[in-house]
Amino acid sequence: IERRINMNNKNKRIVDCAILSALAIVLQLVSTLLKQFGVSLTLALVPVVIACVTLKWYGLIVSGALGGTILVQCIVGADIGGNIMFIYNPVFTVIGSVIRLLIAAAVLVLIINATEKFNESKWRSILVSALMPVLNTGIFVIMFITMFNDLLYEWAGATDAFTYIIV
Repeated sequence: IERRINMNNKNKRIVDCAILSALAIVLQLVSTLLKQFGVSLTLALVPVVIACVTLKWYGLIVSGALGGTILVQCIVGADIGGNIMFIYNPVFTVIGSVIRLLIAAAVLVLIINATEKFNESKWRSILVSALMPVLNTGIFVIMFITMFNDLLYEWAGATDAFTYIIV
């Protein structure tokens, strides 16, 4: 009986992971569609955060699904800047789109595990929810500066690179 309960729990986690992965993919596709109309809004990190908080390491699967979606958008040209980066260096684009999200999710899960002793799970959830976009953007900026430095200065033009990144 105990084994059956454990299997059901494992199956529930897999189903939850699949649902959150699908949601992350759909939210990323909607975000790309909205950019065509001049609206820049993405909520695709929300399922990743939910997965990291509730499913722990299964969150890496959700972040990998999101990263894979971003990579495909870079390859096919749905993300114009990403497509330029892919043409410039495909390997760096894979690192910048997929690996970046995996690293951010892994760091988030480590933080969640390190703060499990705190009784206030509400504050912990708020902390990790705020940390995910910061980690994601911070890792992207570091990777962009290190791997696409020439492209960064080309895009920045007369503006200095720091101002270009911040703005």
